[in-house]
Amino acid sequence: MSRERPTRKDVPTIRDVARQAGVSTATVSRVLSGSGRVSRELTERVRKVAADLHFQPNRAARSLRSRMRKTVGIVVPDIENPLFGRLIRGIEAVLSPAGYTILLGHYDDVDKREQSVVSAFEAESVAGLIFVNGASPEGCYRRLAAVGIPLVAVLRQPVEVDVDRVMIRDVAAVRDAVLHLVGNGHRRIALIDGAEGVSTSALRRKGYEDALREASLEPDPELILHANWRLSGGREAMRQLLALPRRPSAVFVANNLMTLGALACIWEAGLQIPDQIAMVGFDDMGWAASLQPNLTALIHPAYEMGALAAQMLLERIRVPEGPIQSAELACHLRIGGSCGARSAAFS
Repeated sequence: MSRERPTRKDVPTIRDVARQAGVSTATVSRVLSGSGRVSRELTERVRKVAADLHFQPNRAARSLRSRMRKTVGIVVPDIENPLFGRLIRGIEAVLSPAGYTILLGHYDDVDKREQSVVSAFEAESVAGLIFVNGASPEGCYRRLAAVGIPLVAVLRQPVEVDVDRVMIRDVAAVRDAVLHLVGNGHRRIALIDGAEGVSTSALRRKGYEDALREASLEPDPELILHANWRLSGGREAMRQLLALPRRPSAVFVANNLMTLGALACIWEAGLQIPDQIAMVGFDDMGWAASLQPNLTALIHPAYEMGALAAQMLLERIRVPEGPIQSAELACHLRIGGSCGARSAAFS
């Protein structure tokens, strides 16, 4: 008498275990493989359901998950921004020698897309995740932290989860840049900042306002504009500033793409930099050296930030229960001719 082989439909899957245990498939995978931090209560529940269902992990799938544990996810808002390219290079320079590969997710500053990218990395059981300027839609990073996936935040302060993070000294950097404009004789200085409600924008605005008050100048609300961090936002904000009855003599722009948009608007208006309007930008750009006059800009330590974030992640993977690490890196002001400085040396 021959035994019937169980059909595929009869064999319990990881999804069956996850559904009955009320958890994600990534949590089931972490419990059964012994990787990541999962609470004792959750672990016992998953193991009981797996035993009740007589679930046996697929060897091929288990082998794939083992390889995925040497993979790190990176979440960035805009792959076209060269700043993030330099940051990713810094991450890879540390992770690659340690035997890790990277998976890149890009969400184009769209919350639903960011949530989808993060969920995909969770399902793949990546060893850890580095997220850049994360908006944390619907608690997606908090969920990953809860199931034991190591996280490192870069550039933007996460609001929903306390994780390792690498930031820059936004307030000090912008303060120095605006005081440099004041030192070159400017009194009516505008700010093109990023989106409202974002920690980076708030910090850069604080640096701008601190510098003005230190110079006994009161910030003028009509000279403070918020934009979308993109070229289009910088162009539109500059258009509004140039349309004012009394336009600014100088402007500080809070990131590289908005700087490019603002410059395009100035050129289209036929104005001369710095004689008719001066400018200081934020973030290094390869094309800045070819501008005439050279662009004065705060130089962002993107590569160093990426390398440090990767080092923090490796340490978190090695010591899951270690103390939260936080670091702030400094920017430096590269002086060009766009600010109206007497010395326009590009150094």
